[in-house]
Amino acid sequence: EYMPFRIAYLLLLLLFSSVTYSQELEFQLSDDMARIIYTSSAIGENYGRLELEGGFLYADDNERPSSDYLLHFGTQVRGESVDAPIIVAVGARLYYGEAAEYDVGGLGIGGDVLFMPESWKGLGIGAFLYVVPSIVAFQDSDGLNEYGITLNWQVTSQALITLGYQDIETDIKNVGTYTIDDGAYLGIGLSF
Repeated sequence: EYMPFRIAYLLLLLLFSSVTYSQELEFQLSDDMARIIYTSSAIGENYGRLELEGGFLYADDNERPSSDYLLHFGTQVRGESVDAPIIVAVGARLYYGEAAEYDVGGLGIGGDVLFMPESWKGLGIGAFLYVVPSIVAFQDSDGLNEYGITLNWQVTSQALITLGYQDIETDIKNVGTYTIDDGAYLGIGLSF
């Protein structure tokens, strides 16, 4: 029963024990969702930096009989354009969680993009998308999609405030589409 948490604990230990150059902790909150994401830049800056990340989402909609959770562990390469104020990341995430009474998971690919011109004085807009095709989904899941848009404000070099919208859905085998989270959130990112 506690095997997913043991696996998550082991992966988090591996993530935190890596040699890192910079780290970020992001908190996201809404009325029925809380999420925390830890990201560390592991190596490299020449062709984009390699990032390792781990996250936990807890969703509790009062209209549902049970709460949902979703763990993710991923790696991505993030790079900034020299010619344009765009930051792009592409990579993969391994998801595992519980949606109602169903166990869901899979290997997703995707990334995010952030447009933050200097003339906007710290404001930026972004989008993200991760897709788990049915061929690499496991447990009761037949696929998973996570996507959203963000409005960001870089308050200081170490603090970012985000107002975003996200939709996380999974296809449950022989049941249909189940929404884990869908709605607006407020986020705070801290870099150290």
